Amino acid sequence: MITVLVVAEQELVRIGLRTLLNRTADIRLIGEVGAGKDVLAEVDRLCPDVVVFDLQPTAVSDGYIVRQLALVPGGRRGLVHSGPVDEGAMSHALMTGAHGFLPIDSDESAVIDAIRTVKSGRSYLGSRIANQVMARTRKQRVAVQRCGAGVS
Repeated sequence: MITVLVVAEQELVRIGLRTLLNRTADIRLIGEVGAGKDVLAEVDRLCPDVVVFDLQPTAVSDGYIVRQLALVPGGRRGLVHSGPVDEGAMSHALMTGAHGFLPIDSDESAVIDAIRTVKSGRSYLGSRIANQVMARTRKQRVAVQRCGAGVS
């Protein structure tokens, strides 16, 4: 059984995730934290396997909390759930210690897959994000090859 704590400012996001997780046999929602609550205290109290953050781009404290979660002993895993895919937000989340990034428009199966993947110790980006990263990497590689060949 994978235990999950949801951290989301918006009640609608918490309701949606609660509804989905309560229908999943191998995942148990053990808590929810809204805006202004002490997330790290809830992590200490509940000891979830995975913490799903609904990252708000304007919330300075979100990055701090993700970073602190990575330092908590016991293998807590952070999965960031955020608005439209923003490469800056994704990079920031991963650099601060998140183990995965999930766009807010992900379907139910992607959310469940992300939680299971992160719990297993692997990282999660999802196929759409991975494809975007690979496309950008290919473009950069072609540009480097052209420069090396003297083509501008």
